[in-house]
Amino acid sequence: MMRFGIIGSVNTDVITSPGGEVFRGFGGALYTAGALSRLSPGAEIWLLSRIGADAFQVVRPLIQRYPGIRQDGIRVDAAPNYRCELTYRSDGSKREQLVGDLPPLAWDEVEPYAASLDALLINFITGREIELPTLRGLRQAVQGPLIMDLHSLLLRTAAGGERVQYVPCDWPQWIEPVDGLQMNEREAALLAGLAHPSIQALAEFAGRLLNHGPRMVVITRGAQGAMAAIRDSIGCHILVEPSSGPQAVDPTGCGDVFLAVMGLGLVSAWAPERILQVACRVAGTASQGRGPEALIELSPMLLA
Repeated sequence: MMRFGIIGSVNTDVITSPGGEVFRGFGGALYTAGALSRLSPGAEIWLLSRIGADAFQVVRPLIQRYPGIRQDGIRVDAAPNYRCELTYRSDGSKREQLVGDLPPLAWDEVEPYAASLDALLINFITGREIELPTLRGLRQAVQGPLIMDLHSLLLRTAAGGERVQYVPCDWPQWIEPVDGLQMNEREAALLAGLAHPSIQALAEFAGRLLNHGPRMVVITRGAQGAMAAIRDSIGCHILVEPSSGPQAVDPTGCGDVFLAVMGLGLVSAWAPERILQVACRVAGTASQGRGPEALIELSPMLLA
């Protein structure tokens, strides 16, 4: 039986589509945990998260719908839960506002679970889930791979709660301990300092990131699929996986689902080509519904 740990926030989401439709629910790390539950029956999935007391009584029965997700690692805080408002524009961009100030998980709150995990997935939903010393402690304690989605580590909250991109000065230190690193092409362009990067420029940047520690760097590209740089005994390789799936109904959570497949693939020693192919397929399937409830459409058959 495989044991996964997932560090990430479970936000209260308010999502507005380009057409003005509004969806309210819970997301964030719940997408990652739910996807692993559906794709890997029998696995133990430890959700390590801090959730506001105002949301936990609603979130708890949602988590119970997914077999294998353990709630022992959830810390309930008296402060209000994180609330994320996402407004999608017709050009595919989005405006994001985040309200909330839950403290990061402390080392003594995650350490009891670390040694028994086969893999740990770190999903920066807010960017405040853990601090750097805790990450370094986890690297020493977890025997299996560490897989990280940078995401909101590259966002800061401006006046009014709007999230804007920025480059933290210590970002190389955050990626040094991880085995698998995930980001989207917008985030990659930000770190690379490129306004309108080509596929070749993104691939070259992903290859350079391997020098900072990871052995696999994935850049997701939405409807265009994903690309990856991999380091093995032979050298560095670049893979490109185009997407052939249908238009997304709602892209929210697709990166979180992709992370789940990447973690499953690395701990199962899949070939990198298979990881990219399956992750794009599963994320595309998840995009055909709204909210974590859409994960019911996922099954181990998608891994073939």
